[in-house]
Amino acid sequence: MKKITDEEKIEFIEKYVDDVDSIPKEEIEKYRSYVEEGCKKDWPVALHAKAYGCYGGDGIFEEDWFESRDCLLRLAELTDDPFCYNTLGYIYYYGRCNNGIPEYEKAFQCYSIGAAHGIYESQYKLADMFLTGNGCIKSASAGASLILSMYSENRDFFCNRNYECKFADVALRVGGLFENGYGVEKDAELAYQYYLEAKCAIEKRIEFESHYGDKKVLNKIEEALERVKSQLPKEFFEKEVSYPFPVYIGDLLHHSVGMDITLDNKYGEYFLKASGFAGDDAGGCTLLTIPSKSFCGLVDSVTLKFDETTDVSVDEFPYQAFITGIRGEQNSDLYQFVYRNMTLLEIEGNRFYIDSYRVVKDDEETQEQL
Repeated sequence: MKKITDEEKIEFIEKYVDDVDSIPKEEIEKYRSYVEEGCKKDWPVALHAKAYGCYGGDGIFEEDWFESRDCLLRLAELTDDPFCYNTLGYIYYYGRCNNGIPEYEKAFQCYSIGAAHGIYESQYKLADMFLTGNGCIKSASAGASLILSMYSENRDFFCNRNYECKFADVALRVGGLFENGYGVEKDAELAYQYYLEAKCAIEKRIEFESHYGDKKVLNKIEEALERVKSQLPKEFFEKEVSYPFPVYIGDLLHHSVGMDITLDNKYGEYFLKASGFAGDDAGGCTLLTIPSKSFCGLVDSVTLKFDETTDVSVDEFPYQAFITGIRGEQNSDLYQFVYRNMTLLEIEGNRFYIDSYRVVKDDEETQEQL
C-alpha cells in the first residue's frame, strides 16, 4: 500500500477545512485523524481546523474551549495571524477557559492586535472595553470614536448587499452611544433609529447565513428597541417626517451604477421617483429608516413628494431620464440631476417628503405607500 505523505494529508485537510459539512461520512474519521496528527506536527492548517472546530463544536470536533485556545495560541505564534488574536479575544472576554470569569486584560491585548489589523470585531469589542473600563483605562470618547469610525463603511457594505458584514453589530453599538450618552450627547430618537438599522441588518444576516451568537444579538437589539421606544413621546410616532434635501435619492444613487428618475405633477404637487440599478460593486439599493413609522429596510426605489413652491426646470410631465449623478452646492437649495456631465433636470426646493418606496426581499419586491 502506498504511504500517504504529509503533503497529501495537508492537502486533504485544506480541501474541507472551510466546509466540514461537505466531508463524506466515510472520510470524517480520516479528516479527524489527519488534523490530530497535524496539530502535533505544527501544521498551521491542522491547528486552524481544530481551533475553530472546538470553538463551539463543528460536528467533527466537540466544543472544547481549552483545546481551541491552545491551538489558537500555537497558530498565532507560528503565523502571527491577527484573526487568531481576534478569536482569542472572545475566549478571554467571555471567560471560556476561566469558569465564565472574564480575563479582560488578556482580551484587551488580543483585541488590540486585531484592531490594529483593521478587524471590525476586534475594533468594536475594544470600544466596548473602553466604554466600560474593563481591562483598560475607561474612556467614553475613545470607545465612541472607534464605533463611529466603523459605521459609514459598514453601512455601505450592507447597502451593497454584503449581508455578512458587521453592520448590525456596529449599528447596535451606535444606538447604545446615543441611548446612554457615551462620548456623544444623549438622544433617544437617534438611538431608536440606529437600533432599527441594527435589527434590519441582523435579520438579513440570519436569513442568509447565521453566525455563532447572532440570535443573541437579535434579542439584545429587540430589547433595546422596546426600552427606547417606551422613552419616546407619543407625538414622535405621529409626526410627518420631511427632509431639507433629497437625501435618500442621493444615497440610492451612491449605491447604484445609475438611476432611472420620473418627475410627475399631480394636483399641484410634484413627485420624483428614483429607481437604482445594481452593478458588480453596487447593490442598487439603500437603507431607508423612518423612525416615526418604526420602519427600516433596504429599498431599490424611493418616491419623494414636494409642493408647488418648489421650482423645476421642465414643464411637461411625466418627465423621465436616466442619471449618473446629482450635484448640489453647500447652502443652496438647487439640485442638478446629470447624465455624466450633462444636466438633465434641476429642482430647487428645501422640503421633501417620502411618499413611497419599494422594499427589496431577495427575489421579491414590495411596494409600500406611506
